[in-house]
Amino acid sequence: MSYKTGDVLLVKYPFCREKTSVIDEEGFAEIDTWRPGTKFIDGPDSCPENPYVESVADSHGKMILTVVDIHKPGKFPTRVFFTRQWQDPDGKVFGKGKLHITTKQAFTILLRGYRHGYDLSNYVPSVLAIADEVL
Repeated sequence: MSYKTGDVLLVKYPFCREKTSVIDEEGFAEIDTWRPGTKFIDGPDSCPENPYVESVADSHGKMILTVVDIHKPGKFPTRVFFTRQWQDPDGKVFGKGKLHITTKQAFTILLRGYRHGYDLSNYVPSVLAIADEVL
């Protein structure tokens, strides 16, 4: 994939639903949020002798990469200066957008998306938590 200074690149990325605590007018409250990446759960064949862990995501969002500059410093590999933000599955954009620097080769790998395998099944944490409580 070719890119140049000023390009804004959108990359599909897995997101997980999580709860976080915030302070509001009435004190502490828990709200649902999205976190980029995956979470690990015990797989269907999980037992002490065979600890099988499954990587799952709840939905897809986007990683937003903005190419700030591309520079070749002498005899060293070409560097890509970029910022990164996230767009969750609900469309909300977040992230500080701080400047990152990496080689052109590493940036090309970053453009391929999430580096590890995961399952985008209909994983619903609240249902699993209820099932654990019932047992």
